[in-house]
Amino acid sequence: MFNRFRRIFFHICGIICLYAIVFNETVLTCCLEPTVMSFRDLRDFIATLDDSGELRHVDGADCEHDIGVLSELMWERDGEALLFDNVKGYPKGYRVLSNPFVNYRRAMLSLGFSPDQPKTEAAEKYINLVREYHAVKPKEVSEGPVMENVVRGDDVDLLKFPAVKWSEHDGGRYIGTGSSILVRDPDTGYVNSGTYRIEVHDRKTTGIYIGEAQDGSIIRRKYWEAGKSCPVLVSLGQEPALTLASFGIFYAALGQSELDIAGYLKNSPVEVIVDELTGLPIPARAELVLSGEMPPQSLETHDEGPFGEFTGYYASGMTKMPIIKIKAIYHRYDPINLGIPMLKPRDNVSIFGFHYQAALLLDRLRKSVPGVLDVSSLSRPGMWVIKIRQKYSGHAREAARLASLYDRGGINKYIAVVDEDVDIRNPLEVIWAVSTRSDPVDDVEILKNCHATELEPCLPAERKKRGDYSCSRIIIDACRPFEWIDQFPRVVRYSDEVRAAAQKKWSQLLTADNAARTRELLREQTLPPM
Repeated sequence: MFNRFRRIFFHICGIICLYAIVFNETVLTCCLEPTVMSFRDLRDFIATLDDSGELRHVDGADCEHDIGVLSELMWERDGEALLFDNVKGYPKGYRVLSNPFVNYRRAMLSLGFSPDQPKTEAAEKYINLVREYHAVKPKEVSEGPVMENVVRGDDVDLLKFPAVKWSEHDGGRYIGTGSSILVRDPDTGYVNSGTYRIEVHDRKTTGIYIGEAQDGSIIRRKYWEAGKSCPVLVSLGQEPALTLASFGIFYAALGQSELDIAGYLKNSPVEVIVDELTGLPIPARAELVLSGEMPPQSLETHDEGPFGEFTGYYASGMTKMPIIKIKAIYHRYDPINLGIPMLKPRDNVSIFGFHYQAALLLDRLRKSVPGVLDVSSLSRPGMWVIKIRQKYSGHAREAARLASLYDRGGINKYIAVVDEDVDIRNPLEVIWAVSTRSDPVDDVEILKNCHATELEPCLPAERKKRGDYSCSRIIIDACRPFEWIDQFPRVVRYSDEVRAAAQKKWSQLLTADNAARTRELLREQTLPPM
C-alpha cells in the first residue's frame, strides 16, 4: 500500500515539474528558494528547542548570582539553552530565556535551516537567503498577545520583571540584552530596530548604551538636535526573526527597516500595533514591551555600566549615559524575557552559533574580486582569513583591503589571505601558512585611522574621552608570491590521487575510529625524563 502511494506521489510531482518547465511557471523553482523560519513568536521557538533536546528548564535561580554564571558555564560546555522559572523574588511564570542561539544547532533552527547540514552548505544557503531578499512590510493589527496587560502612568514598575546581572563585575541588572529597540527616523519615517543594552535604574527609568556609529544613535541625535526627546519602544522577548534582524543578521541598507527584514525571514509580515504614546509599531506577539522616550543627553543622563561586552572584556567603566523614561508597559501573561549574555568568544562565534558575518563577507567579496573561495574567522573578535585562487599580482592585497572596508566596526583587526590549499578553519594550518608564506617586512601592511567600536579594549581612555575611536588594522599576504609561484617550494604532502588509492587499499587500517585513537595516543604521550 505504501509503495503504491509513493508511486502515485512521485507521478504527481513529475507532472507538476513538467508543467513548470513547459509553461515557464515558478512551481519548479519554488523548491530551490531558501528555507525560512516559521515561528510566530518566541514561545513557538522555545517549543521547538524543547522538542529538539536543546532546552533545559531551571527552577529557583537568582538574577544576581545564578542566571549569569549558569549561562556562562553552559556556553563553555556547549550545553542547552536555559529557561529560568520561579526566579527568586518574582512571580512564577515571569521567566528568562538564556543562550537561545549560541550553538550551531540552535542557530540553524532559528533560521529554519537543518541543524545537521555542514557549515559550508549552511553558508551557501545563507548567502542565497541574503541574495533573494525582498522587503515584507509589517502588518498593522488592532490587538495581540502583548496587550494582555497594559500598565501606564504611576502603575509603571520595571522592578516587577526579572533583570539579570549577566557577568560578575556588571554595574547593575540588565533587562535588555536580547532586545529590539525601535525608533523612527524623523526625516524619512522609516523604523529602525537595533539590539542595545538596557540597564534598569529604578521603577520608571532605564539606561541605554548605543554605539555612536549605530543607526539608533544617529536617529536619536536628530531629535536631540531639534531639542526634542526621542520616542522609543523596547521590545523584550520578540519573535526570533525580529531578534535576528535587530542584531544584524543581514547588513541592512540605509533606510531599510529591520521589521521588513524580519518579515522576509519568517516569510510573513510581522504583526504590529500602533502605540498610542509614541506612534511606533509594537510587535504584537512580543512578550514584554516598554514604551517611553530618550531625553536629550545634554539634559539628563545616569551612571551606566560597567558591562561585560561581546569583545570578552569590560571595555568601559561606569559612564554617564542617556536614559529612557518609561511611560507604559505592555506584556503577556507569564512574560518571558529574552537574554543574550555577552560571553567571551569560545571560537569564532559568541552570541550566535553560525558565523553569518563570514558568509556575508564572502558574498560581498565574490561580487567584487575574482577567485575568492571562502572566508572564515579565527575567534570573533579576531582575524579574518580569506582563501583565494590567485589570478594576478596584487590579488591577495586587493581582497584584504576590500574586506577591511566591509568590516564597518573593525571587529577583526587582522586580515590574512591564504592560498586554496590551506584549511582556513584550522588555526594551526593558518598560522603555518602565515609563518612560511609571508615575510614581515614585505607581506604585512598596516592600515591606519580605521573606524573602531567604542568597545575596543585597546583604545586608551584618553582617546575615548575625546571621541577618537580609530584604530589600525593589519593585512597579511600569506599567499605564495604570484610573481614566482611556480618556483615556490613544494609542500610535503602526497597527492590526492595517491592518498585516495591508499585509503581504498588500506581502508580497514585507516578507519575513522583508528585515526581518532591515533590522535588520542599522541596526546597521551609524554616526554621521557631528562
